[in-house]
Amino acid sequence: MTQEADPAELDDYLAREAAAVEAALVDRDRSRLADAPAGPDAVVEHLFTDAFVGANTEFPSFESFLDHADADSVWALSRWIDWVLDWHVLGNTRFWSWEWMVNAAVELARDAARVGPVRCQCGGRPTPVTGSSVEEPGRVDETWVRFACGCGATGRVTQTHPNGEVRTEGDVTSLGQDERLPRPVAEGGEDRP
Repeated sequence: MTQEADPAELDDYLAREAAAVEAALVDRDRSRLADAPAGPDAVVEHLFTDAFVGANTEFPSFESFLDHADADSVWALSRWIDWVLDWHVLGNTRFWSWEWMVNAAVELARDAARVGPVRCQCGGRPTPVTGSSVEEPGRVDETWVRFACGCGATGRVTQTHPNGEVRTEGDVTSLGQDERLPRPVAEGGEDRP
């Protein structure tokens, strides 16, 4: 069991250290993530959520992906020959290689941090499932992320470029800079107390 890490702290770390995180995971070298908040395993849990793995692989969780690979952690995959691991990924995920799967998870986490913190209408913190960096690599006019909450709700947050306007769809709400929900507006257009 890993020590709990603040999601915002991990988002900040990934925004700064995305290339180093990706290299560490591609090479399956946990020592490269020694400075990560709450350690390397917290980074792995933050990236490979059940929502991400369920949407992009044939497994409900990263743990089951690893079990199928006969590994107890991502770091145990280091004993795999690269092309064998790539075949495992190719045969059981939407990705062509382990490197591409890692890149998609890192980019999705960066995009989720970029569009800002979100909350579900139930009050929970939804997790990113997929986004423009996974579905439309190279897109420059906007960044979008689809989120799923443990309550079953889903939503999408889109940030346009270069102006940074944020739009939400579905059951998620983008939080303000102070991480507070915006004030609801009544149907007649008047502010609610």
